[in-house]
Amino acid sequence: MVSKGSDDVNYTIDYPGKDRYRGRDFSSYKKNEKSRTRLFKIPEETPFGLIAVVIFALIVLFVLLFIPENEKRIDMEQVQALETRLTHLEEAFDKFQGTIERISRLESTMEKKDRLEKRLSRVEGSLLLKMKRVEKKINELVQKKTGTASKQTTKQAVTFATQKTTKKKYHTVQKGETIYSICRKYGLEEEELRRLNKLSGDATIHPGQKLILTP
Repeated sequence: MVSKGSDDVNYTIDYPGKDRYRGRDFSSYKKNEKSRTRLFKIPEETPFGLIAVVIFALIVLFVLLFIPENEKRIDMEQVQALETRLTHLEEAFDKFQGTIERISRLESTMEKKDRLEKRLSRVEGSLLLKMKRVEKKINELVQKKTGTASKQTTKQAVTFATQKTTKKKYHTVQKGETIYSICRKYGLEEEELRRLNKLSGDATIHPGQKLILTP
C-alpha cells in the first residue's frame, strides 16, 4: 500500500502477519545474536602459536575423518619404509663412525711410529758419533803405543849394536907366541896392543895370559 502526502511520498509495504510483529521487543534477540558472534570471533590477543596448534589439530582431524583407509594404509607403508631407511642410515652412520675412530687410532699409531723412528735416528746418530770418537781415541792410543814401542826397539837395537860394537875382544896367549906375532895376527900396532894391556916396552908375555885386542 502506497500513501501519498502533499509534500512527501511515504511508501509502506504490507505483508502477511505484519500486525503480529508490531509492537514486539527484539532487544533480547539482538543480545543473543551478539553473544553468538562473540563465540566464533577470534580474540585479538590470542597468540599466533595457539592458532597454529589449533589449525594443525584441525588438519589431523580432517585427515583421520575424511581420508580413505587405503590411502591411510599407503601412508603407513611409506612411514615404515622411511623408518627402515632411517634405521639403515643410522647403521651406516655407526659403521662410518667406527671407521673414523679406527682411522684416528691408525693415525695416532703412525704418529707414534714416526716419533719413535725420529728418536731412533737421533740415538743412532749420537751412538755413531760416540763410536767414532772412541775409535779415534783408540787409534791415537795405538799410535802412541806403537811409537813408544818403536822408539824402545830402536833404542834397544842401538844399545845392542853399541854393546856389540864396544864389546872387547880378547886373546889368550899360546905357547911360543910373542907380542909381535899376535899383532901381525890381528893387524894391530905393537904400541896399541901394549897400551890396551898396559905393558911396558920391556915387558914379556907368557902362555895363558889374556890380552885385550879392542878398546
